[in-house]
Amino acid sequence: MKNNKVLLMAVIAIAFAVFNVVTFQLPVDRTNPFWWTYSFSCVAFLLLAVVWYRSFFLDEELKSRFLGYPITYVATYYFIAQMLLFAVVLCVPDAKEWLIIIANTVLLGIALIGICFTQIGKNYAFSIEEKVAVKVNFIKNTMVELELIADGLTGTEEKQAMEKLLETVRYSDPMSSEKLAGLETEIEAKISELKNSNNRLEIISLLQKMFVERNAKCKAYK
Repeated sequence: MKNNKVLLMAVIAIAFAVFNVVTFQLPVDRTNPFWWTYSFSCVAFLLLAVVWYRSFFLDEELKSRFLGYPITYVATYYFIAQMLLFAVVLCVPDAKEWLIIIANTVLLGIALIGICFTQIGKNYAFSIEEKVAVKVNFIKNTMVELELIADGLTGTEEKQAMEKLLETVRYSDPMSSEKLAGLETEIEAKISELKNSNNRLEIISLLQKMFVERNAKCKAYK
């Protein structure tokens, strides 16, 4: 896999070398528009290399998107557009310099804005994922704790009550809310109490009521 990444970067280096050889062997007038576009084309190569390096060498998520496209697509599309613009300038060496400068700048600007938006989108997505992970951890942790306690139960009545409680928790709304923080703290305290209690049936019954209350509040807060 590492060899593939190195080869990928080698492709860009080879393409850049070929680009320069072909460019300076062509019998064209090297006017100001040529040099402007050549400079922006070098930037396109550099940007493509940086984006591909970050994506494939640093294993950054390729799901970061701008208008539905991964960040590598944004850089690649810009590179292709820049190469096409350079080809146009080669064919039309007497093009207006101001027009060529604007065209190159606009292309680069669109690419950089696109890359910035993909990064913003990725950061926002990660932030949302972290918040969701925190919100669903309560139910996951509660299930683990209750299942561990259930394994140690011996009484038939306690086991039946615990099975009912586990079913209630299993089908509870996994998303927590700041408004539920107080109730969930009480539930966690009761679960801790349940571990060493001699009256587990009473606590299991109370937890059942607390989860019914939590589920009702979850619906009300949505």
